[in-house]
Order: sequence, then C-alpha cells, then structure tokens
Amino acid sequence: LAHSAVRTAMQQQVLLSSDDQEFVGREMHLVTGRGIRSAYQMRPVLRPEMQRILVEEFYPPLTTTSVPGNMGAIVVPAADMETWVRTQKQLRGSRMLQLASIIKNLSGPRLTRSVELLAQLKNEQTEQGQKKQEGGEPENDHSVASNAETEKEEL
Repeated sequence: LAHSAVRTAMQQQVLLSSDDQEFVGREMHLVTGRGIRSAYQMRPVLRPEMQRILVEEFYPPLTTTSVPGNMGAIVVPAADMETWVRTQKQLRGSRMLQLASIIKNLSGPRLTRSVELLAQLKNEQTEQGQKKQEGGEPENDHSVASNAETEKEEL
C-alpha cells in the first residue's frame, strides 16, 4: 500500500507541474513511522523499504535524507524531485510520439481493410450458425477460414 501511495504522490507531482512552465521542485517529505508496532519494537520496516523503492524502482533514482530529530520521516531533496519530474515529462513525450506513429500506421487504407475483413468474417460466422440451426449443411469451414487467413496475411 505504501508503495502505491509513493508512486501516486510522485505522479501527482508530474501532473501538477504545467507543461508550459519549468517545474520548481520542493522537497517531498515521506512519513514512514518509527517502527513502534514492528515485530521488533523500534526497528522500522517501512522506512528502509521506501528508501529501497526510491533508489531501485524510480528513474532517475531518488535519494533520501533523514529528518533531524524525527526517525519516522525521510525527505527527497528538491533537486532530485526536479530531475525526476523533468525526466518523466521527457519520457511521456517520447511515448506519445511512439503512440502517434502506431496510430498513423493503423489509419487509412490498412485500417479500413482490417475493419472490412473483421466484418466479413463475422458475417460468415453468423451465416454458418444460422445454417446449422436450420439443419442445412454449412459451407466448407476450411475454405472460409483459409480465405480469411490469406486476406489477413496480405495486410
């Protein structure tokens, strides 16, 4: 649960920073607790796990420091927050360009032909089902399937 909370808070930082402005980061305080209710009292479990997650599962890695006088909290420095948000925005832009390229390749004649083939295949399956219900012999299933497969391969 804590893992999801940290990821959500980090994504909110990306969303809250507007695209037309440079992100001005603030340090992020994470309250982990001191470990009072841990199996080994006063030996925190959540704190080291959060530090591990921030270093190993976030790109770029996020460093943490202790809050003086408060063993139940850690701080992600503002500089690390700024770098992480900037990197996430760049990665998002890259992913959007890849998605646009995929959509572009799907549009036009190829997309139209794919939709037509799907509709044709659905109609053929419906006709075969109706013939079976009426007691008639369905057309050669192998020729219908092979025709549809041939047309799919041509795409």
